[in-house]
Amino acid sequence: MGIQVKLEVFLDHEIMVLASALTVVAIVGKLVSGFGAARNLPIGAGMVPRGEVALILAAVGKVLGILDPTIFSAVVIMAIITSLVGPPLLKWSLTAAERPA
Repeated sequence: MGIQVKLEVFLDHEIMVLASALTVVAIVGKLVSGFGAARNLPIGAGMVPRGEVALILAAVGKVLGILDPTIFSAVVIMAIITSLVGPPLLKWSLTAAERPA
């Protein structure tokens, strides 16, 4: 999937803004849902990595012609970033949960 993203998208301001917005919404949305469902931040942090699902949906959308190259690239970038941010965020949230309040 990553190989289908053209490297020049990293120079396109519009795509990077869209990818950043998608990433922030993806991370915050999972953290809020995990905290809201069980009042447990580690549950939300554990759901942050969304690589395979986002990549499968992006591939299907691209094949069907639903996603244009801009959105496809932004979704792939979001999937990569959330996959990289997820484990450290989960470790931090588990450490924070163990500390007495």
